Amino acid sequence: MIQYTVSFINFVGFNNANTNKMNTGDLYCIPSLYFKFEDYGHNDYHYYENHPDEHHNICILGGGGILVEWAYDYLLKLSNYKRKIVWGAGINDHDTNNYKVYEELKKFDLVGIRDNPKFHPYSFVPCVSCMHHLFDKHYTIQEEIVVYEHMDFEIPLNFKKLNNRGLDIENKIEHLASANCIVTNTYHGMYWGILLGKKVVVYKPFSNRLLYTPFSVEYCDESNYREKLEISSTYPHLLDQYRKINVEFYNKVSTIVQCT
Repeated sequence: MIQYTVSFINFVGFNNANTNKMNTGDLYCIPSLYFKFEDYGHNDYHYYENHPDEHHNICILGGGGILVEWAYDYLLKLSNYKRKIVWGAGINDHDTNNYKVYEELKKFDLVGIRDNPKFHPYSFVPCVSCMHHLFDKHYTIQEEIVVYEHMDFEIPLNFKKLNNRGLDIENKIEHLASANCIVTNTYHGMYWGILLGKKVVVYKPFSNRLLYTPFSVEYCDESNYREKLEISSTYPHLLDQYRKINVEFYNKVSTIVQCT
């Protein structure tokens, strides 16, 4: 009997990653951090690694913004896998605001996309980082507004700031949770802020991953962020809803894995 291995493919590849230089969201959107397949071997691969021929194995691609034009050839390479699954991935193109549906995903056994389902034909599965236990903690409000910025794109506002570099998710969540309102230009700053029940506005989006969210969000610049915060919505029930969707998706993945 063949012993199958579950390979998790993402932007991280913990085996060789320098996590201090990496995006916190990428580090914590990996399904293997929250769901286990204990009867199977387990590999982590970076998206671009030349990993071995896996024609007897199971590939789980995601999460993160890994559906991008310049990575299309990589989707083709995954055809060697016995079973192919996408879990909570999304688009991430810096050169266009348009939404692209990747036809290669039709060859996958199960596809869950984090983007607004109005724009793609696959199941909606939000980023698996909603499963993190830090969202269950109580936090004290210390600020009215905080800024959470991408390490490569500064937000020029004079509020308490943190960027998305490194492994310390606890520090990031505590920062976001410490305020009533958040100004951010990162996907996970937006997503985690929404899960924490905050008012969130997105500052000058630099990637289309910030434009096709499954919830409504306001966009701003330095001249109108206060007005946009005033009209932004909160979503107190999304955390439970998104966790339920991920648990249900895990059950579908488990069925595929067990039947392989």
